[in-house]
Amino acid sequence: MAIFNIFKNTKANTDITGEDKLQEGAGEYRKLVELTQKDDDLVKQIDADIKETKPLYDKVKAIQDENEKYYLGTQLDDSRFSYELPADQNILYRNLETMISIITSKRREPIVLPAQDTDESKQLAEKNQQFLSWKWDDDDLDIKLEDWIRHAYISRIGVLKIKWDKEKDDFTIQVKRPQRILIDKNATDEYDAKFIVEQDSDTKGDLMDIYPKAKQKLIEKFGAGYLGTEINYIKYWTNEFVVCKVNDIILEKKKNPNWNWEETAEDRKKKLSKLKEKWTKQIKDKKLKNILINYFNEPRKPFIILSFKNLGKSIYAATTDFEQAKRGQDIVNRRKRQIDKAAIHALGRTVVSGSFITKDEAKKLIANPNAPLWLKAGNANDAITHVAPQPVSPVILQDLQDSKTEIDNEMGVHGTTRGEKGNQETATGRKVLREGDLGRLDLAVRRIDQKLNLLYAWMLQMAKVYYDDVHFTRILGAEGSATYLEFSQNDVEDGIEVLAKSEMSAFKAEKRQQADERIKNKLIDPLTYFEEYDEIAPKEKARRMSLYNFDPKLYMAQFLMDENTPGMENTPEGKAQQEQKQIMQGEQVPPYAKADKAHIEEHAKFMKSADFANLEDDQIRMAMTEHVRAEIEQIKNNTKGYARGNGAQTAPAGGQTPSYGQA
Repeated sequence: MAIFNIFKNTKANTDITGEDKLQEGAGEYRKLVELTQKDDDLVKQIDADIKETKPLYDKVKAIQDENEKYYLGTQLDDSRFSYELPADQNILYRNLETMISIITSKRREPIVLPAQDTDESKQLAEKNQQFLSWKWDDDDLDIKLEDWIRHAYISRIGVLKIKWDKEKDDFTIQVKRPQRILIDKNATDEYDAKFIVEQDSDTKGDLMDIYPKAKQKLIEKFGAGYLGTEINYIKYWTNEFVVCKVNDIILEKKKNPNWNWEETAEDRKKKLSKLKEKWTKQIKDKKLKNILINYFNEPRKPFIILSFKNLGKSIYAATTDFEQAKRGQDIVNRRKRQIDKAAIHALGRTVVSGSFITKDEAKKLIANPNAPLWLKAGNANDAITHVAPQPVSPVILQDLQDSKTEIDNEMGVHGTTRGEKGNQETATGRKVLREGDLGRLDLAVRRIDQKLNLLYAWMLQMAKVYYDDVHFTRILGAEGSATYLEFSQNDVEDGIEVLAKSEMSAFKAEKRQQADERIKNKLIDPLTYFEEYDEIAPKEKARRMSLYNFDPKLYMAQFLMDENTPGMENTPEGKAQQEQKQIMQGEQVPPYAKADKAHIEEHAKFMKSADFANLEDDQIRMAMTEHVRAEIEQIKNNTKGYARGNGAQTAPAGGQTPSYGQA
């Protein structure tokens, strides 16, 4: 019946680029769009680019709009179901949201790699890491990440745009609706695209305020009144510049605002060569000084475009897991309607003969089937009969279940992954299914992490361009206290690199489970354990864990006590901190009579810090060094005296004289 013909325009994999053909020779002769062109020529060239790409955009948009209906469960035509419910079960929505929740369950922490192996460079890397983490929270990127990934599955691309917000005096990341983005048809990524067109809209009044130079042309085109009228316009982006226009009016044209143009390509090449030479020879200045004024090596369009299942034909995915399961969703809906019809007629049908009973009497009978029925004459079996229902074929029920399972297979989301438990599933079978699903999701995670590397890089580029003055960001400090982080373009060190921390995969999940068992049974060391979990600074965490297990007192002193801890001033570590402050202020401080190993280690930690390394007063540096040497000598003398006084030939600490090294 026509009512079941719901496969119109629902191909699971609609080709949007055509077949690849080996061709040679020149195509249509075209000029490149240049900012120096006259406005009329610029408009014509932009319109020609849009016209050339429009067929691809229209094909993709049709797919995007249809996929959205499937996501919302509104793909069925209600007009076809005037006498029945449009029974369906939206498995696509359920599975997609499960996939997104798993992929985004743990945020991608930035890992910032220092440019040089120096304390100051490492401290700057940590500062950049704090800034990027704060920016992630400040810009609600957890939520935006969900929308971005959802678009990539439904619309074949997800689009993020990074822009400077004058009102906030900071940059922000926006999720752009894919239907409002038109991309060069030959593009395979956002950088190589000849252009990307962003469709936008504002009121006439706002446009006049934003682009005052175009005010008169806007009045001539759209009139002076009705300032609240909504006007659609476009922003035509290349790597080098952006042009804003509406119809034949150029609202604005300018170089890419997210690039410091004082740094030419030739300048940057020379600077990079200089840096390479510096790092190769390991030349270490006392103070780091940046010479690059951009983080990127070249200007880029401010878009980050995510796509899955890409065959290299286009920037758009060739298909998605969501699309591949659409046909299965159609079959599930059809089977659900068939079962629903059978359920409606499960009591059978009552057939009344008009030779014995009038229509009015029949209506009363149907309204109250338990009421007695009186016949003046004739056989009751001839007057009323009951047609028994036809049972639902087991084939239909089995096909419904098979179709649901096939959707789960295509999307890689089975009941075990959703947290459900089947009656006949074994523990091993559940583990195999779940690991298989996580393996499928890893394919998406790898692409997402690659694009998040670009997002973090964009954050540093925006800081390089716009953070001329120090920006103060409120971050969470030690023990939950609020503190302020000062950040400017000078904090983005030349050569610094940032990566998104890779998320858990099926393989990693298994390795971590093994690590949990082995650390519990003391079969692996703490460092290996933390490395399996991809912890930041695993050596430091392992050191703390070892110290906690073997010397809790020293652990307490080193990590749980500071100068603000009550009684800390009376401990060897606290006394060392007091001495350091006094010496830094130019005071003469005698050796501490009760100096011990912990006291000297506190001094050693301070003398390895960047604060001490960057001291410009050599007298203070010398005073600190001499103070520590005097205390070490005092400890050695006390130890020898202890040994002589007891008639012993060795010191008490395990039979060896403690060695503190050189200050």
